[in-house]
Amino acid sequence: MMKRNAPAASRLRHRPQALKAYKRILQYIRANGLEQGDRLPIQPALRKALGLCGSTHGAAMEALLDDGVLVARQKVGTLVADMGAIERVPWTIGIVAIPIEWQAASTFTSDLFARLQAALSRAGCGCVSYHNQGPWPSPHEEYGALESDLAHGELDGLLAMTDLSAADWRKALDRGVPPCHTHWNEQTPCGALVDQSWAGDAVRLLAGRGCKRLAAGSNSERGSKNNRFWRAFDKGVREAGLSPDACATLDLDSKSGFNIERAALEQAQRLIRLPARKRPDGLIITDDGFAARLAMILREAGDYRPLMAVQTNRQHPQMFLLPIFAYEVDIQELAQQAAGLLLERVRNPATPERIVWHVPQRAQAEARSSLMSLVGEPGATDAG
Repeated sequence: MMKRNAPAASRLRHRPQALKAYKRILQYIRANGLEQGDRLPIQPALRKALGLCGSTHGAAMEALLDDGVLVARQKVGTLVADMGAIERVPWTIGIVAIPIEWQAASTFTSDLFARLQAALSRAGCGCVSYHNQGPWPSPHEEYGALESDLAHGELDGLLAMTDLSAADWRKALDRGVPPCHTHWNEQTPCGALVDQSWAGDAVRLLAGRGCKRLAAGSNSERGSKNNRFWRAFDKGVREAGLSPDACATLDLDSKSGFNIERAALEQAQRLIRLPARKRPDGLIITDDGFAARLAMILREAGDYRPLMAVQTNRQHPQMFLLPIFAYEVDIQELAQQAAGLLLERVRNPATPERIVWHVPQRAQAEARSSLMSLVGEPGATDAG
């Protein structure tokens, strides 16, 4: 999507090489720390530094002069005139996501995807989405036209909602396309990620409410590279004086594939089959969709009523049939953090990679009520 306040750049959309040169010159200005009034190198030197041909370079420079980004002064040279114009460039950002059918099944993922698109659109960027079409996680080649678009220079940045391998990360960088992760992938060099170490606070909270046996479920397996949740959980168990032998693991993935309803049913049946004295009296879960379905099944199956601590979506909270403590992720803020982090590196390739941690906040009890008052269970109260 081209910005109306950059008409000369918009005219280059039918000359993709010239538009790329336009962006490359802006990135050169940022990467070299040039400010308003600073002079660019003489044209042959700039052209050589950026590897541009004469006609492409000339068209890009003409557009930059027309847009007021640069100004030509006789006997002085070409100067930077308007740094603000760099913020208005119509960058093209690719969003790499999980398969569409998986995304549709997750309110959190689909909401984050939509808010990432909106955040990039507000920044004047065009968005192209690439959904996994093979085994997950997959290389670039399994994301439709992603590999081709990278090879032909169609993208200025890459925002990954799923894992990118180290090889694919390096391949994007080598092509001048900075990548950035969001949601999770703790081993990434750059990203806006949800800090799942809230699990430690949840253990202490449930233990303080009298829970002696806990079960926890995360979208990342124990021992995987995304292990922040489990490290915090285990530390919380030790600090709360609970026995590790009394703590179990919930499997959020169904044996029949990515199916939240089926996975919740399988884990509910597993919990219910346990002798009452061995059932967990506290559950800690990172997936609110799974947790809401699990709570519904447990409530309908009998009188088993564990306390639950759940990572939730502040903007679109699930409704629960059991009391919960909600650790809210502000998805609007997470999307803005991810888009802003990526655009920093797109606008200035010299910006170092870094990670921004988004910390879920425990909601006040009155702000996260369950459906108890609606379904009419006598004596039931919220977990606050």
